[in-house]
Amino acid sequence: MKQVSEIKASEGEMVLLAFPKSLKKDLLELMSRISVNTLHATQWTFPVQLNNEPIAIPVRIYWKEQRLMEPQDLTEIQKTALSCLLTRHHNGFVREKHLKLVLKSNHYWVQPFIIQLIGEYVIEIIQHIRNQFSDLNKVNLTNFIKENPGFWDLTKSRIMSYWDCYYRKKFNGQITGYTRKEYPGFELADSIENEKSKESPTKCMKS
Repeated sequence: MKQVSEIKASEGEMVLLAFPKSLKKDLLELMSRISVNTLHATQWTFPVQLNNEPIAIPVRIYWKEQRLMEPQDLTEIQKTALSCLLTRHHNGFVREKHLKLVLKSNHYWVQPFIIQLIGEYVIEIIQHIRNQFSDLNKVNLTNFIKENPGFWDLTKSRIMSYWDCYYRKKFNGQITGYTRKEYPGFELADSIENEKSKESPTKCMKS
């Protein structure tokens, strides 16, 4: 069984792999400033590309959130990176809270954290992204799905699966549930596809 110190070290390695190498200095400083308290090491990640650089995003993290936000003088990049990581938290309320900062960011590297949540099962989070869609950086969003077509296809498949399993309105007159047209996951996917069709090919943002 891993010791706590080993788990914390492995979490630090996970953080470095979840963002572009250009952020290494900021991330190392971030990890030295916050108090990561976890007894469960992150074991699973999913791969994406950011400007042709391989990135490994954690599927779930099990950090205790209370102490993480204590440092008051983190840089904007460090705060945003920390909020990105906390959108992978095992607690859905924590994911939703930190998503709000991530949605305001113009950094290209936040995109996989947003897209991943669209393909998950917490409908309140999907609705929040849908409601804020007009404020998102559409160039970054469409560039990301163009750079990661397989990940985007998988996300759309997950939207279909979670709707069919948990949220689908099965018959006329059913009070609960959503038709395909009503489900916010499909609304988002359709909106993103529409933006993709409007965008001419552009180079991904480096930030």
